[in-house]
Amino acid sequence: MSLKAITTKALVLVLVVVIILAAVVALFVFRPAEAPPEEEKIIFIGVTDKITDLDPANAYDFFTWEVLNNIMEGLVKYELGTLEIVPGLAESWTELSWIISNCTHTGLGI
Repeated sequence: MSLKAITTKALVLVLVVVIILAAVVALFVFRPAEAPPEEEKIIFIGVTDKITDLDPANAYDFFTWEVLNNIMEGLVKYELGTLEIVPGLAESWTELSWIISNCTHTGLGI
């Protein structure tokens, strides 16, 4: 082998190594930034007595209902200041059936 052939092979080898190194560096430098982890959202609701149960079927005291009214919604509710029943999560209802649609509540949206 001549000196020129060895020099050409060495030059090609160096060029291939440089291209591979450049690709690896570009992979780490230009990759998209990772999104920061979502922060945990905590709601504090102050009451002056113990909460007995977070199951609405078992909750009968005033303080528990105050918390439940802030964190969940029923199928129906009372119109503020009246005894009229209006839709909550239910769109409409009859005596025997409930139509619940567009139930896309995702929380308080803090």
